[in-house]
Order: sequence, then C-alpha cells, then structure tokens
Amino acid sequence: MQVDEDEFKPMVSRAERNAYRCLLRNDLDPFELNVAIRRGRELEGKVTYVLEISTLDHAISVRETDIPIEFLETSRPSGGDAFAKVVDHLVPGLIEHMKSSGYVPEAMAVTAYPGFRTAR
Repeated sequence: MQVDEDEFKPMVSRAERNAYRCLLRNDLDPFELNVAIRRGRELEGKVTYVLEISTLDHAISVRETDIPIEFLETSRPSGGDAFAKVVDHLVPGLIEHMKSSGYVPEAMAVTAYPGFRTAR
C-alpha cells in the first residue's frame, strides 16, 4: 500500500504521540525521551518503517526496524494494538541500556532507581 505525503505526516505524528503515551504507561518520562519514525527499507515490495526511542541527547537509543505501515495506521491512543506492542517491547531494552550506562533521567531516579546518578 502506497501512502501519499499528505496522509503520511499526520499518520506518523499520531503514531509518535501514541508511542509517547506507551512510554508514560511504562512509567517513563516522555519529556526526557525522543520518539522518531522514519521510512525504512523495502521488504517484499512494501515500504517498512523504523521506530527509534532515544534519550534527548541520543546517547542511548533502541530501535525496531521493518514495521509495516499497517501498524502505524492502526495505532491507538489507548494502546493494545500492534504498534503499542512494538513500543512496549523496546522499553525493557531502553531501561537496561540506561541502567547499565548509569544514565537515569531525573524523573526516574527518584522513584524507580534510587542510587543511580541522574542525567544532568
């Protein structure tokens, strides 16, 4: 399925907002993380997309590739859809990278990970 530019931008914007909602549901501060969706490679004749979640300074990031456009199209604010499952799947890896590097956003350090140094 080919999506024109006028349909693509709002769809990606909506999916990015829904990814931020998923981060909130996972007790992550969306103001300390960046969500980006970009065009990926062609797979079996269809364009796929890449989801990247990173710290604001891009020092730590996780990504999922080969996301079908249908996941973006059916993304819902309430979660529970295929796109939300992709985001939820990335969260543990993101947290693990943050913990192993000692990088914990200030909002998380107070409640979830006392004793780690905060990102300043």
